[in-house]
Amino acid sequence: MRLTKSFYSVKNTSHETSAFDTAKSNDGISVATISTNDLPSSSSVYRDNSAATAVAPSVRQYKDNIPHTHHDHQAAVNFYLPANAGLDYFPQSNAEKVSANLQAIRTLKKLGNAPASYEDQVVLSKYVGWGGLANDFFDTATPSFAKEREELQSLVTEKQYNAMRASSLTAYYTDPGICRAMWEKVIRDGVTKGNILDPSMGTGMFFMTMPKELRTTTSLWGVELDDISGRIAQKLFPKAHIFIKGFQDVDFNMASNSRGAEFDLVITNIPFGSTKIYDAETDTANAIHDYFVLKSLKLLRDYGELAIISSAYLLDKKVKSSLPEICSHAEFLGGVRLPSSSFKKLAGTTVVSDVLFFEKDVNKTIDCGFNQDILAPVQEHEFPAANGNGNLSLSINDFFWKNNGTMSSRVLGSIRVRRFHGTSIDVQYDADNQAMLNDLGYKLKSDSIVKGAEFLTSNWGKQVKAEQEKLSVIGEGASLTLTETAPDTDNDNSAERGLYKTMREMPVFEFSMLNGDVYYKDVKAILKNSSLNAIDLWYDNKEEFKSYGDAPKSTIEAYKQKKAADEIIDVVIAEKPSQIGKHKGLRKHTAFFAMPYKKSELSRIKGMIAIKEAYRKLIKLQTGRDAADAENLNRAIKNLNIVYDRFHSAYGSLNSSVNTRLFRDDNSAILVQSLEDQEIDQNGKTAFVKGIAFDKPMIARTTAKRQASSAHDALLLSLSENRGVDFEYMSAVYGGKSKESIIAELGDEIVIDPEYYLETGELRYVDRDTFLSGDILTKIDLVKEIIDQLSN
Repeated sequence: MRLTKSFYSVKNTSHETSAFDTAKSNDGISVATISTNDLPSSSSVYRDNSAATAVAPSVRQYKDNIPHTHHDHQAAVNFYLPANAGLDYFPQSNAEKVSANLQAIRTLKKLGNAPASYEDQVVLSKYVGWGGLANDFFDTATPSFAKEREELQSLVTEKQYNAMRASSLTAYYTDPGICRAMWEKVIRDGVTKGNILDPSMGTGMFFMTMPKELRTTTSLWGVELDDISGRIAQKLFPKAHIFIKGFQDVDFNMASNSRGAEFDLVITNIPFGSTKIYDAETDTANAIHDYFVLKSLKLLRDYGELAIISSAYLLDKKVKSSLPEICSHAEFLGGVRLPSSSFKKLAGTTVVSDVLFFEKDVNKTIDCGFNQDILAPVQEHEFPAANGNGNLSLSINDFFWKNNGTMSSRVLGSIRVRRFHGTSIDVQYDADNQAMLNDLGYKLKSDSIVKGAEFLTSNWGKQVKAEQEKLSVIGEGASLTLTETAPDTDNDNSAERGLYKTMREMPVFEFSMLNGDVYYKDVKAILKNSSLNAIDLWYDNKEEFKSYGDAPKSTIEAYKQKKAADEIIDVVIAEKPSQIGKHKGLRKHTAFFAMPYKKSELSRIKGMIAIKEAYRKLIKLQTGRDAADAENLNRAIKNLNIVYDRFHSAYGSLNSSVNTRLFRDDNSAILVQSLEDQEIDQNGKTAFVKGIAFDKPMIARTTAKRQASSAHDALLLSLSENRGVDFEYMSAVYGGKSKESIIAELGDEIVIDPEYYLETGELRYVDRDTFLSGDILTKIDLVKEIIDQLSN
C-alpha cells in the first residue's frame, strides 16, 4: 500500500515490455506480454476510458500470453503476516531495504510464471519500495550503493529503473499496525463477508494483515499501477483478482460480466497529488485523490464501507473540495489524524495523514452527525510554529477542531506549522510507534467514532444475501485490452506529414522547443505556446445551452474566442443529466481548448527547457562512450552554468513556486529542480543554491573492460553505454561473434526500425523496448507499408 507525498508518480501510456514480461512456457517457447501500466506524471491530465475500451492491433502474436489478472489456478495459498509481525518484520536501515528489495526482485524474476512457495512469499513480502532512498541509493555520485545500483539495472528495464528512481521521492508503504487498527474498526462496523477491494494496493499490506475471521468469507480484489509491486502482489495473493494497471483503466463491468462489481468494503491508502483523471463514464475531471474516493464509493454497494488513509489535504482543502460530492453519496463515520512520523520508520518520510471511514448511503437514511462537521467551511487557526518561533496560521477541517479552539481527541499528537513553500501541517507525537498504535486503536474504538455501527450491522446481512449470487460471478471471463491513441493521419499532405513527423519525435509529456516556439505533447493534443484548459457547458434535454457553471469570466471569453475560431480540441458529453445540485436535469459538456501563455511565462519555460537539455547532455557525456573526455565534460559543465545563471538572474530559483508551477507537467521537472540544493539561512528561511552538478562530474566512470557471455548481455551493455544496437561494440565484448550470429541469437529482442528504413532504404535495428514505446500505432502502420512495398 503506497502513500504518495506530493504527486502520483505515473507516466504516459506506453507499450513497454518489462524484464518480467518475458518467460518460458512449458514447451520452452518464449512468451511475453505488453504492459500498459505507464500513465501521465505530475499534474498531467489523462482520461478514464474504461467505459468504452478499444482494442489496438498487436505488434506481434506471442504464444500463451501471460494475463494481467491473476486467478486461483496458479497457486494455492494467500500470504498473511504473522499476527505479531510489526515494523521489525521489515527491513529498517537503507542498506537493509536495498538488500531486501533486490532479493525480492531476484526471486520474482526466478519464479517467472511459477507459483511462489511460502519461503518465496516471505522474501517477496519484504519488498518495501524505494521511498526515502533517493539520496542514498539513486544518487550516482554516492559510491556506497554502486554495486547494488548496477545489479538493479541488470534486473529491470531502463524505464522500470527510472520509475523506481522517481518513486524514491514519493512511494511509501504502510505500517502494518495501522492496517490492523483499520481492520478492527471495519469488523466492529459489521464487515464479516463479501467482496473487498484495494484499488492502490502496492504489494498488498492490507491483504497481508487481514484478520483470520475474514480470510475464508471474503473475495479479494486489488489494483496496482506499478509493474513490479503488482507482480509481487500476484505471487503473494494467488487467490485474489489483481489488475496491474491504473484504477481508472479497470472496467469492473467487463470484469464481472454484469452491470458492475459492487463491493462490500474498499480499504486502501489512496494516492495523492495534482494529477487529474477524466472519467468517461461520469464525464468529470477530478484530482487523483478525489477520483479514487469517488470511484470507490461508486463501486460499493449501498451500506458498503470505505476505509482509507489519505493526505490531510483531503479534509483541509479550502477550495474545490470534493467533500460535498462525497457526502452526497455517503455518511462520514469519523476518523483520526496521524502523526507526521507514522510512515517514517518503514518509508523514511514524514507526512501527515488521516485514517477516514465512510459508509455508502444512497437514500441518506443514516445520520452520525459527522457530515456537518467535515462540510463546515474550513477555517484558519493559529498553531505553534514547528521551529518554536511564535505562531502561524493554518487551515484545518472543523472535524479536527472543536470546543472553542481546543484540539479534539481525534488528532494523535500536537499540531505544529512548518514553513516550506508556504505553510504546511506537522503533527508531533511524543511517544514511540507502539504507543501511537495503541492510541490509534483506542480512538477508533471510541463511541464517538463509530456512531453508525449499529445501523450498519443491522443492514449488512439484508444486503449481502441479495448480492451474493451476482457477486459470485465477478471476474469470470475478465478481459484486459491494450489501448493507444495517435493523431489522425488519414487526411495527409506533404507539409502536414513533415510537421507530424517532427511532432511525433517530441517526447510525450515534456516541453520542447521548435523554431523558437514552446510545444507540449499531451495525449489529447500537441500544444503550441499554450496550456490545456477546460470549461463545463450545461445543456437541457433539448440540447439548448443554459449555463457556463462556475467558470470565471476570463475562461468564458477565451472559450468563446476559441469556439469562433473552430479551435476546440475536444468535447466530452456526459451520458446522463446531473442528478443533484443547481444543474440538476442538465447535461454537462466539457470543452477542452488551448490557452496561450503570457510572454513572461513562455520566457521562463524556454529557460527551463534550455537547462533541462544542458543537464541531459552533461549526464549523457558522463555515462556514454566519451565519458573519459575531460574537455567535453568541462565544456558541458560550463554550458550548464551559463544557461542556469542566465535564467536565475532573470527568473530566480528553479524551485520557486511560479517556476515549479509552470514546469510541473514536464516529466523531467524533478530532474531540473534537483540541480539546486536546499539550504536554511541564518534567519531560518529556505534558500536554493547551485548543487554539485555545476562544479564537477557526478558519475564515476569505470575503466574495467566489460565482457558479455551472451548476445543478450552484449545488447544490455551496448544500451547501457547509450550506443543503441551497436553490432561492432557487441562483437567486441562478445568474443568477436559476427553480426549475423548476434542477430540470430537475439531473435525478437531487436527489431528493424521501420521509419529509418522508409527514409533511407537501409536496415537499422532498435531494441524491442524502444520499438514498443512512443507512437506504436504509427510504427505498426509503417511496418504494414514496408510489407506492402516488398510485396509489390
